[in-house]
Amino acid sequence: MTLQELQQRAMDIRSLFAEFEKQQGSPEWGIREIMDGFVGDVGDLMKLIMAQQGLRQIDGRDEKLAHELADCLWCGTIAQARH
Repeated sequence: MTLQELQQRAMDIRSLFAEFEKQQGSPEWGIREIMDGFVGDVGDLMKLIMAQQGLRQIDGRDEKLAHELADCLWCGTIAQARH
């Protein structure tokens, strides 16, 4: 899969979330909410990096690390596309 295809997939997923939010009566996320989520994801990523360095204890850190990296990339893609 190319980077452009991954970016399109991220935008498609964001559109699905927007529809879900609308159905739930929640406002659609704007750039502020996306960036708030990004900041939280970066914080979670930092905790996992600290765990890899032996500074924290987190079970399943390798799987969680992959997940948080994906979250950060997804937020970055969405933010860049909306900017």
